[in-house]
Amino acid sequence: RRASAMLPETSMRALIRKGRRQRRRLLWIERLTKPEDLSPEVVSSAGYWRRLGASAGLSVSVAMGTEAAAELARATANQVADEVWRQGSRLGELRVQLKRDGFFTLLPSELCADRGMLRSLRAGASKLKARGWPATMLLLYDEMWLLLAHVSRLMKAVTGCSPSFDTLAWHVDPAEGEGGFAPHRDRQPADVPGSFRPDGSPKYATLWLALSPATPSNSCLHVIPRQHDPGYDAGDDHSPGASDPLHLALRTDGAIQSIRACPLPPGGCVVFTHRAMHWGSRAAAQPGPSAGPRISVSFGCSDPAFEPPYLADPAG
Repeated sequence: RRASAMLPETSMRALIRKGRRQRRRLLWIERLTKPEDLSPEVVSSAGYWRRLGASAGLSVSVAMGTEAAAELARATANQVADEVWRQGSRLGELRVQLKRDGFFTLLPSELCADRGMLRSLRAGASKLKARGWPATMLLLYDEMWLLLAHVSRLMKAVTGCSPSFDTLAWHVDPAEGEGGFAPHRDRQPADVPGSFRPDGSPKYATLWLALSPATPSNSCLHVIPRQHDPGYDAGDDHSPGASDPLHLALRTDGAIQSIRACPLPPGGCVVFTHRAMHWGSRAAAQPGPSAGPRISVSFGCSDPAFEPPYLADPAG
């Protein structure tokens, strides 16, 4: 009788051990398989991305249910109370600086993004790259959308723009000789003056956030202030034989000396308009052991009349 009573528990333990072995085998196979060799069924399953992001602390919700929505509301309420940029005259200062220079930076102590979430996203980007995926696949994880919800309040308050869902992530490794984008502007509208509101605020702006330390050695952002960039307001001539906009902006020693490097600790950000000329520096040939990869994300925000968002609001 005692043996028969123990049988169900023994069988259950065996099933649990079997399930664990199967999961370990599945993880091992997925770890060794290149993305292009995975089946569409695997890549489109939430389970695959959960397994990939689990060790980084990333989560995947199949749908935004009542419980998840309540958690987002709680997190939002807590973060709003801590947002230093709302305090005193700081918000007005940021608006003035964005109109005057075309960009500004915020330290982590002002943006107040959740540090645990930033660590998870940083680890997740490294995990994705190790598996052969681009860092932008972070968009499959809840934490990326929670971060967007957090920074979109700043963007709305300072620029009047809402998320356009033009979102990217980067993992730039100086040990591999990588660098960020070459000098460019995010948008080249035919009517440049019309891409700003009457009060001077932009109809498109980007928030670029460092998940790891961003330094000149591992490709932090560099920006040319509006005052030293003739093409910022006048527009750029793209006709054959026209001068390069970067050359026009950097014709004098003073203009070159006005280039602003924007090194940032994790959780710091650069906000810049669509007309700001910016780029990521080429990583140092010998960056040193402390440089590490530059891991970052960017969130584009727009006035819907200027550029509609990529994703439609289901509520209409």
